[in-house]
Amino acid sequence: MSDISTISVHGRRVAFRRAGDTGQRPCVVLVHGIAGDGSEWEPVLDTLSTSYDVIAPDLAGHGESTRLRGDHSIGAFATWLRDVLEALEVERATFVGHSLGGGVVMQFAYQFPEYVERMVLVSSGGLGREVSALIRAASLPGAEWVLGGVGVAARSAEPLLAAVGVGPRTEYGELVHRIGGLTDGDRRAAFVRAVRAIASPGGQRVNASDRLYLAEDVPTVIVWGARDRIIPVTHAHATHEAVPGSELVIFDEAGHFPHGDDPERFTAVLENFIRSTDPASYDKVRIRRRMTSRDDVENRQSAPSGGEGGQITTSSSRPDTKEPAMPKYLLLKHYTGGPEPLGCPPMNEWTPDEIAAHIQFQRDTVKMLTERGEFVDALAAAPTGNWVRYGGPDKGPDVLDGPFPETKELVAGWFLIDVESEQRAHEVAAFASSAPGPRGEPIYEWIEVRPVMSEPPSFE
Repeated sequence: MSDISTISVHGRRVAFRRAGDTGQRPCVVLVHGIAGDGSEWEPVLDTLSTSYDVIAPDLAGHGESTRLRGDHSIGAFATWLRDVLEALEVERATFVGHSLGGGVVMQFAYQFPEYVERMVLVSSGGLGREVSALIRAASLPGAEWVLGGVGVAARSAEPLLAAVGVGPRTEYGELVHRIGGLTDGDRRAAFVRAVRAIASPGGQRVNASDRLYLAEDVPTVIVWGARDRIIPVTHAHATHEAVPGSELVIFDEAGHFPHGDDPERFTAVLENFIRSTDPASYDKVRIRRRMTSRDDVENRQSAPSGGEGGQITTSSSRPDTKEPAMPKYLLLKHYTGGPEPLGCPPMNEWTPDEIAAHIQFQRDTVKMLTERGEFVDALAAAPTGNWVRYGGPDKGPDVLDGPFPETKELVAGWFLIDVESEQRAHEVAAFASSAPGPRGEPIYEWIEVRPVMSEPPSFE
């Protein structure tokens, strides 16, 4: 297995494994799944490196790489990967993505198609609603605290499992190993934020189905384990039908980690796929024509629901004028008050770095909402203020400096969002409430969610 190397990108540490003749052979980039790291590819990396320049990065917040601040969306990971490849002087590659990494690879191909020669999607996320209960549970409020304890238990169980043959290269052993890694606070925070960006208690929210047609010219192979308990193999068959010219390979005896369950076969599949296909050539004019000639998706059979707008998803397109307008919601930020005390010191007791991280989170949230087409407005309220009223026909406004009711201290700012449902408004509010505070820990402030009236109320 290649040693871990590190570089600094935007002042943050990036860890990666690289094997083979650097820059002298075709490049293969291996992108691991959630809560994992580049060591996931250990069973296949050395063999692949005899023919290719192989790079297996630790995604931000995973392994030895510094985590992202704020935005943990698939788009943020794709942009991070582009910057890493630029730093490593990689211009083109075959991209192999497992689970979350598959979603990152598809998003990368959508955002940066000029880099992509081929795609290999391995038990990939972002292709349907269904996902394991573990991932759905991790999106719930308070998951950080629960996962810390679960991680301790998993780490304690690893030696016992290894003694009975359930090692880290088995599906159960790998899952336990990943959960055990969540005892690290940064890794746990990255895991929970990434999960919340892609999933909800109802399942996956990110779905690439409606833009896979753009990858028609990119040679694609879909690899899945028939016994996958994390993401069902039905997603593989549906994706194969949605991607013209794609190949589908099912490992009948494998689960969620086919490259770990049968590394020899996986390596053979990958090498044969690369040898038998020509790398895609990026044609901006062809892509533009393909996008603008697409039939009206509203009049065709509905694609799978959910998704992160601005990324490769189904829910990014807005209803046309024949559909009712999407409801607007006001998210009032309560640093104090709410159903229960916030439990953290006031902001004037935070360090400058803690304040900067908190503000950056708000900016990243605005960016995420803007990319989804859900952002209307956001403002922060200063702690100072005045009472003002009409002062009379020959007078100026009456202005007083106080006294103010206790409620003045409750609302510190707000988001005005335009979303498809109250459930989505609650999801945005839950995400906004996890802004970092002292020591970088989420503050979990209460967010008041109020519908904005689009017409006068009826009293009939």
